[in-house]
Amino acid sequence: MKKILIILFSGALLGSLPSCGNFLEEYSQTLSYVDDLSDLDELLIGGAYLENRAKVCKYLWIDFMDDDCKEEWYGASTGNRVADYIRGIYRWERYPWWEDKSSVKNTANNVWYGGNPSWQDLYAKIAVTNAVIEEVERFAGDPKTHANYLQVKGSAYFLRGLYYFTLTNLWGLPYVAATASTDLAVPLKTESAMKPGGFARNTVQEAYDQIVSDLEMAVSCLQPVERGNKLYANASAARLLLARCYLYMCDWDEARKWAGEVIADVSNATFRMYDINSAASVAAYQTATKTDPSLAWSEYIFLNGWQSGQIMGTTKCPQFTFSQELYNTYADNDLRKSFWFIARVSSGVTYGKFFSTEANYFTPLSFTLPEAYLIEAEAAAMEDDWTAAAAALKEIRDNRIKTGTEDVAYETFTGQEMIDFIRSERRRELAFRGLRWYDLRRYAVLPKYQLKTTLRHAIYEWGDNAAVLLGYHVLGEWPGDGGWVMPFPTYALQNNEGMLVDNERPDRVPVQ
Repeated sequence: MKKILIILFSGALLGSLPSCGNFLEEYSQTLSYVDDLSDLDELLIGGAYLENRAKVCKYLWIDFMDDDCKEEWYGASTGNRVADYIRGIYRWERYPWWEDKSSVKNTANNVWYGGNPSWQDLYAKIAVTNAVIEEVERFAGDPKTHANYLQVKGSAYFLRGLYYFTLTNLWGLPYVAATASTDLAVPLKTESAMKPGGFARNTVQEAYDQIVSDLEMAVSCLQPVERGNKLYANASAARLLLARCYLYMCDWDEARKWAGEVIADVSNATFRMYDINSAASVAAYQTATKTDPSLAWSEYIFLNGWQSGQIMGTTKCPQFTFSQELYNTYADNDLRKSFWFIARVSSGVTYGKFFSTEANYFTPLSFTLPEAYLIEAEAAAMEDDWTAAAAALKEIRDNRIKTGTEDVAYETFTGQEMIDFIRSERRRELAFRGLRWYDLRRYAVLPKYQLKTTLRHAIYEWGDNAAVLLGYHVLGEWPGDGGWVMPFPTYALQNNEGMLVDNERPDRVPVQ
C-alpha cells in the first residue's frame, strides 16, 4: 500500500484555531492511505461534501441578510439562541462574526453556530478536492475502473467549483464585465502543496474563469456515469451551476444553453417538477418531502448534505422568520402561500415559519430544477425572447397555481413588466435557498434593467419584559457603504501576513 500524504488545509487560508485537536476531529484526517479509487471517493464524502448533521448553521446564515427575513420578538427573551449568534450578520455589522466559539457551540451536535466557520470550512473542503484532483490521475489508465475514475474526478471538480462560487459571491464583488479583471474576489488555491507566506485575493474574472473551467471538467467526467442518489455530485448539477455562473456574468446565450441541457435531462433523470395540486393536504405534502433525504423532493437535483433549519421557527424568542413583504408577493391562489408558510403556536403565541427551513435536506448549497426554468426565463427575457421566457415560467406556474383558478397574464408581458415578474417569481420559488442575497447584488450591476435595492432591518432590545424597537439598520443601494460584501474573519487576515485586503464596513447605528 502506497502512503500518500494529503494536506487538507493551509494555515494561511484557514487560520489558527482555539483547539487543533477539535479542528482535526471535525475536518477528518490529514494523512490518508490511498490504495484505490474507493479511498479517494470516501475522502470526498468525508471531507468535501457538507456534513449531514442536525442543527448545523454554518451556511443557513446566507438567507438572513436580505429582504425575505425579519427578526421576530413574540414573548419573553430566552437568550443564547441561534438568532443571537447570527444577529450581526442580519444587521450588516462592521464585524458580524462570533469569535468566541466556546460560547456559541452546539455541544450536543459538536458543531458551531454562526457564519464564522464558513470561510475555513469551505477552504478545508477545497483542499480535499485539490488533493483528490491530483491523486486521481494515478488511476486514469485502468479501463476496468474508468467509470469510477470519472466519477471521483468529476465530483472533485464540481465541488471545488461550487465552493469557489460560494466564496466569490459572499466575499467578492459581483461580476461586472468592464471591471472584473481588477475587482477583487477571494484567493484561489488549486494545488495541495503548502507554500510559504500568505495568499492575496484573485480577481473576480480569475475566480469565474476557474469556476467555469472546473464545472466544464465536471460535466465532461460526470455525464456518462450519473448516480441516482442525489447526495452525490452529478452532471445535471454541474450544468445548472454553469448556467447560474453565465447568468451572473450576463452571458445570456451560454446561460440558456446550460439551463436547456438541465431541462433536457428531465426525461432521463430522477428529478422532475412536482405539482402541488396533487398533494392531498399540507401535512401530506410536508411528510412526502421529508421521508427520504437520499431521494428527497422530486425537484431536487443535488443535495449537498442536509441541515435542520432551527434558525427559523423555534419555540424560543427571539427568532428569525419570513418577512411580510415576501409573504405578500404570493397571490391567494398560489399554493406555495399555504403549503410553504406556516403559523406555529407556542404558549398561545403565533409566529411564522417557512416550511422548507424545517426540512432536514434543505441547504443553501443544493440545487433544484425550478432554477433551470428561471434561468432560461431571465436569460430569454434579456434577449427580448418574450415567448420563450413565458414558456419557461409556465413550467413552474402550472405546478404552483391552484387548478381551476385564473393566473396572471404573464404570457402577454414584455420589457420591464416581464423582467419584474421573472424577478418576483425567482423570489417566490427560490425563497430561502441561499440565492436572494446574490440576486440583489447582481441586479444592481446589470448592463440593462438594473435594479438597486435599499434594505431595512428592525433592531430590538429587551426591556421592561417586552421587546423595544430601537430603530432600523439600513443598507443603502449598491455599492453603498460596503455592507454588500462580507468582511473577512480576523483569523484569515492575521494568517495571510497582510496580503488579504479586507472588505471594510462602517459601524452601524439605528435610524428611525
